[in-house]
Amino acid sequence: MAVCVVGSSPAAPRDGEAIQIERLGCQGVRVVARDVRADAVLAKLAAALDFQVSGIEALAGNVTISSVVPLAKVVSSVLPGRNVIVSYRRDDSCRGQWKVARAWVLQQGAPAALPHLPAIAAIPITPEAREQDELYQRAHGMMPPLEESTPAGR
Repeated sequence: MAVCVVGSSPAAPRDGEAIQIERLGCQGVRVVARDVRADAVLAKLAAALDFQVSGIEALAGNVTISSVVPLAKVVSSVLPGRNVIVSYRRDDSCRGQWKVARAWVLQQGAPAALPHLPAIAAIPITPEAREQDELYQRAHGMMPPLEESTPAGR
């Protein structure tokens, strides 16, 4: 006898549950969120997986994910392309594996302009110094070796 339940899926959040996080032992974590604020998803992940988050207020936008990911990759999987620094610690319950210890969310913004640097005066290079540099580069494979000239009659 087969039983079919329409409209229910173990990976889909039920009504009123916008975010589902389920630890799957050492296989990772199942994260399901559909069009949910990124800061809410990260906060729930931090609470469920016992890691700290700083700068969560910098997150903007929504997240949609339905995936099983390793514990060490959960932040980067939920927030791809975001400026986040993640530190890790060994997972005591899963031998040889790592999990997130802390995540720092950095501000999104325009790239910083480089400071104006003064021009560097050209330093004259003597012919002897140029020759020594060329010999050094040839000896270390940075330039092709000099071709030896052969007498014309051979």
